[in-house]
Order: sequence, then structure tokens, then C-alpha cells
Amino acid sequence: ESPITVALSSTRDSVEISVHNLGLPIPTEEQPGLFQPYHRSRSAMEGPNHGWGLGLALVRALAEALGGSADLEFSDERGTRFRVRLPRLSKPSS
Repeated sequence: ESPITVALSSTRDSVEISVHNLGLPIPTEEQPGLFQPYHRSRSAMEGPNHGWGLGLALVRALAEALGGSADLEFSDERGTRFRVRLPRLSKPSS
């Protein structure tokens, strides 16, 4: 198993929460659907943990409702990083 790192950083205008994993990569073809409701990757369906596929969809919806964003960065060398950015003063979505 590889370590998972959770970090919090801030600037004058925003805060960022990131979760970084150097473990098994998420296949490129599965990445676009990760933030879609009820989407579950093949490894999630075959693994021991069963969920509804709502976690990342809810994270992105909440971040966007507060005027922020949630995204994924991936590379074979650096692993996977999920990042949530929120403005210090939230703005309602339109």
C-alpha cells in the first residue's frame, strides 16, 4: 500500500484541500466519469469497498455551489491528486 497525503493550503483569496495518492493509477478512460453521479470505476466495483458512486459528484457540486472547483490531476510518475479549491468568501452559483 502507498501512503495517502492530505494537505491544506491557502492564499489571500482561496483555500485548497488536496488528497494525493501514489498508488495504482486510475485508468485514463475512467477519469472523465469520476465526478458523474453513480459512476464507479472498475477497481471500485471489483474491490472490497462498495459505495453508491456519489462521493466525488457531491464534492464537486458542493465546491461549485460555493464558487469553487474540484478536479483531478494525474500522471504515472506523480500519482493521483484530487483537489478542491474554495474562495475565502463564497459566491452563490448562478
